[in-house]
Amino acid sequence: MTQTSRTFRIFVSSTFNDLKAERNALQEFVFPSLRTLAESHGCRFQAIDLRWGVSDEATHDQQTMKICLGEIARCQDISPRPNFIILLGNRYGWRPLPCEIPVNEYDLIFPHIPPKDRPLVVHWYRRDDNSSNPMFILQARAAEYIPNETWVPVEQQLHRILESAAENAELSKASLVKYTASATEQEINQGTIHLEDACQHVFSFAREIDNLFENIPEDIQVKDFVDCDQEEPDPHAAGKLTDLKTHLKAVLGENYREYKAHWEEKGLSMEHLDQLCKDVYHRLEQVILQEIAALEQVEPLEKEIAAHQAFGDGRASHFIGRAKILSQIDGYLLSSNNLPLAVWGESGSGKSALMAKAIQLTPAKHPHQTWSTASSVSLPILPTGVPCCIACATRSPGFMLVMKVPSHQLITSWCRRSPSEWHLPLLKSHSSYSWMPSTSSQMLTIPAT
Repeated sequence: MTQTSRTFRIFVSSTFNDLKAERNALQEFVFPSLRTLAESHGCRFQAIDLRWGVSDEATHDQQTMKICLGEIARCQDISPRPNFIILLGNRYGWRPLPCEIPVNEYDLIFPHIPPKDRPLVVHWYRRDDNSSNPMFILQARAAEYIPNETWVPVEQQLHRILESAAENAELSKASLVKYTASATEQEINQGTIHLEDACQHVFSFAREIDNLFENIPEDIQVKDFVDCDQEEPDPHAAGKLTDLKTHLKAVLGENYREYKAHWEEKGLSMEHLDQLCKDVYHRLEQVILQEIAALEQVEPLEKEIAAHQAFGDGRASHFIGRAKILSQIDGYLLSSNNLPLAVWGESGSGKSALMAKAIQLTPAKHPHQTWSTASSVSLPILPTGVPCCIACATRSPGFMLVMKVPSHQLITSWCRRSPSEWHLPLLKSHSSYSWMPSTSSQMLTIPAT
């Protein structure tokens, strides 16, 4: 997809505690340079790292994942490419509870919840019928559940209950994700796995710790670098992380990079950060410059469209009369006739003003239809790029064409061809107008004044 915005908005997906050094390095050394690069081309660069950006209030309202996935969608909308990078370590990461469950899905999984666990689920999930799609909504944390010390054990118990019930209910793979996947994997699914062209503009950077469980410094908490269950490494989470990395390698190919680190006396080695920063910068720089080049190719056409629109507005501003010919043009535009309509008149008879007025009147007279207009020009066709278009064209004194075309893509493609490539029969009887189609719906003559 061609970049249509001059903003490059990049979502940074990562786990939290284990990758602070990497994220800090990108914020300090890489993102400012990319911001400068974008600004030098009249663009903006924004890095979105919500591991620092979700408020306590949103967290307590159980809205974290909705906010994260919404920001990914916004990045994809504003900046088609690049818009997503991944940082991975040796943690699979936090596995959130689904913030909402569709009623039909809840009804499928509830019978698979053991009776002794149902009161806990019923307490935390309440039905909400105030939307077209009724949902069971995860309730906000309040009172004694504000502190993580009291909430996390409840969250983990709910997660085990719902994950087991959802798997036993044999939900679809897409529906199962919100019960089983970590926050990072859910972000990756939306930002990478579900995209056909991810390998062209999504990048993953994975830090691997050699001898992960050997020679760990005394002041390092293992749970900050690996998933633990009751202070012991969690093999289930480790397996899911391995599967995720394998899948990413298959999807991204060369865009998946690995960096080695090891334990030192005071903590984790940092030698890999320099190469990581260089790689992140150069990978993003390459795609950003490609998109800027494409953007700068589009802009001259947009400027020319605006110039021709101004030309047409000026010609139409003082136009009066010609009601009969305007009515005939209007009838042609609303008919099923797809042949061009030819308008003929001596030089100075007012063809440009007539066509500009016809273009100006069409949207006002037929507001239920969507029209795009292009002023009379000395090029074959000039579109503005919305679904239905009136195109006026002239290549020789005396004649103009009015054409109906279904989309701006067709006009743009046609405009780039020479008349001999239009695949339309040429006039044989008027050699001076050999660029015109040999057949038209009719010819309107503007009388000399």
